[in-house]
Amino acid sequence: PKRGYRLIAPVSAAGAAADARSTAVVSGPDQGPPRPAPPDPPRSGMHRPGALAAVAFLIVAIFGMLFLLRGDSGEERAAPLLTILEGTPLTSYPGEESMAALSPDGTRVVFCWVEREGESFDLYLQEAGDEAPTRLTEQPGRERWPRWSPAGDRVVFQRDHADGSTVVVLPLGGGPEQPVFESPHRAGIQGVDWLPPGDRLVLSIRQVAGGPHSLHALEIESGELTPIRSGTDAPGGDLNPAVSPEGERIAFVSSDLLGQRDLYCLDSLEGPPRRLTFGEGQIRGLAWTPDGGAVVFSSGTAFAGEFRLWRVDVRNGERTWLPTRGRRSVY
Repeated sequence: PKRGYRLIAPVSAAGAAADARSTAVVSGPDQGPPRPAPPDPPRSGMHRPGALAAVAFLIVAIFGMLFLLRGDSGEERAAPLLTILEGTPLTSYPGEESMAALSPDGTRVVFCWVEREGESFDLYLQEAGDEAPTRLTEQPGRERWPRWSPAGDRVVFQRDHADGSTVVVLPLGGGPEQPVFESPHRAGIQGVDWLPPGDRLVLSIRQVAGGPHSLHALEIESGELTPIRSGTDAPGGDLNPAVSPEGERIAFVSSDLLGQRDLYCLDSLEGPPRRLTFGEGQIRGLAWTPDGGAVVFSSGTAFAGEFRLWRVDVRNGERTWLPTRGRRSVY
């Protein structure tokens, strides 16, 4: 028998082909009875009723939001924005001011200030209502980490010098400085604060050259040093202790060898510590809230140059961002 193809519908010009597609059929060898040709591919989705309805709804929603953001008088009003905490300037002197500490009664500030590049930081006292600060120290070396005594009559700080570091107690009512601890190591001290009722201090000290820092309690009169079991075993050490207002807890920073730091809390000198933050980068400054329920700290990265203020609840670890103006909220 003969094999081949045959047309079973009339042949028409190209213009009429489109109209004939619905009726044209194709037959071939061993393909059985004739079957309709495939339908035209679907047109663009923009012509579908569902797509048109979605576009119309989107346009109505946009105009509706614009209407809601306008007042009754037709004036535009801004959408709600994040509340920025506004700071009150306490000093505005030339040079660099840092590591400020507020007195227990909130009327005085002690801070470190260097007026000219190349000079060392000294300690100054600013009282409410005074135009100029009072200089407290004039010794060689760099003063750091001033802290008020619970009674507000003394200030403790550390002085870094070429031969190591010294912890100094300074009476504010008059009298000479009282060195209470000496470290022969470079960067041998990293923070100091008072333990109640004011006869002891908590220090972060390096006991061997190049070794990690650890927390110790120091009897001011006798000089007796007692290790505090922080329990973190961090290779970079435990730094910057801050005692809570009621004097029962110690917040501090724990660091690894790369300088990545996190915040911990000791509920007693016997420990163990509780970790409050995870993966903070660098921490530059911390302070307790007046009620002792939270710690405010600055964290960020030196590479990015941006440090933000955070508040962490010491009971449950809940963190809250405290937005401020500028990119470097530190110390």
